Amino acid sequence: MISSIPLEEDRKKEIAARAKIFAELVYNEGTVNRIFSEVTKMVNLEKSKTYRELIERGRQLGLEEGKQLGLKEGLKEVAVRLLKKGMSIEEVKEIVLLDEEELKKLTEKIEEKEIEDKVSNIIKNAKTAKKGVKLN
Repeated sequence: MISSIPLEEDRKKEIAARAKIFAELVYNEGTVNRIFSEVTKMVNLEKSKTYRELIERGRQLGLEEGKQLGLKEGLKEVAVRLLKKGMSIEEVKEIVLLDEEELKKLTEKIEEKEIEDKVSNIIKNAKTAKKGVKLN
């Protein structure tokens, strides 16, 4: 879309004028005029204060949402550490303010990870032991 091209407005207008000439070779004049009327509106919209304010507001909302997600992930990391240290779900819930269901899911993930680690260590030790055994 021409309005998103990072060029100066005069250059965009020049490109639009050239495109209009080429478009008139293929489409009827009425269709071309409607299309370029929309292009002109888009270029003018970029200069609008309201447009810039909406873009800035959207950016701010995105940043705020990102902060909230980051905070929640940080709380989850703290919760995992506390659960690994042996604290109960109720104790962790009071500290990190995550709901009990989420803490139960984290506990399940911790247990699954511990099982995976144990199995991995058993396999690793078995391979090491196998290498150490000499065949006759």
